[in-house]
Amino acid sequence: MMAHIIVNEKYNLYGVHFEIVVIKTKLISDCSILAFSDFQDCDENNNLVFDFVFSRFNDLEYNLGDVYSICCGDMYGESYFHNSNKIVIKGVDGCPNYDLYNRTKKFYYIYGNHDMKHITQYTGQDNAIHIGDIDSPVQINEKINIIGIDGIKSSKNIVPSHNPNYDSCLEQKLMNNPYIFVSHDIPFVDDISFNPRKYGNKEYTKLINKHKPTINIFGHCRMKKPMTIINNVLFLNVDSRFILLLPS
Repeated sequence: MMAHIIVNEKYNLYGVHFEIVVIKTKLISDCSILAFSDFQDCDENNNLVFDFVFSRFNDLEYNLGDVYSICCGDMYGESYFHNSNKIVIKGVDGCPNYDLYNRTKKFYYIYGNHDMKHITQYTGQDNAIHIGDIDSPVQINEKINIIGIDGIKSSKNIVPSHNPNYDSCLEQKLMNNPYIFVSHDIPFVDDISFNPRKYGNKEYTKLINKHKPTINIFGHCRMKKPMTIINNVLFLNVDSRFILLLPS
């Protein structure tokens, strides 16, 4: 098998629902990758979740200090309680300076549709690269490179949250033959067990099938399963998930 799940744990902590997933795959070598997105809670709750996740991975004997981390956007909201109901305001700041990012070897990130671009940048941190803001893939190691695209496809002209030129930007990036392609928006993945609600951008899927990145990682909408393989492309949905990819 190209990839198989060896850990899949579901949690509800501090009002946050999420999964911890470990996948072994032949598609990566000489590195491990942790991908996640859409933790749209207040930073206090997210930091508690991240502390738990690091502790849990440590219990499973995985050292995240040697891991490359990838964020697919929508990582921060603000929340308060009104008449015992939790109210969440999304889009306060898309990339707060969570300690999680500095605990991994290198941090690659894009912005989602609820993120406010340029509120927090990581230009002063050597371990952080905004892969939605580059034209050519960057190397993770000798075999694997990575690039991404910010936002989602939309007729609204609010960048990066909505991008009216999404398809052309998408193709320009995919033409550079990235090994890993990262987005917030979702491709239409024709697998009923993975995508029973049939969500997704069909133009995105056409471009994926045309240019064939080896791994496509995305967030935005939660798929029923964390992974599927279609036409030799490994699709990973990391909405409310921490997915650790390990070489097999």
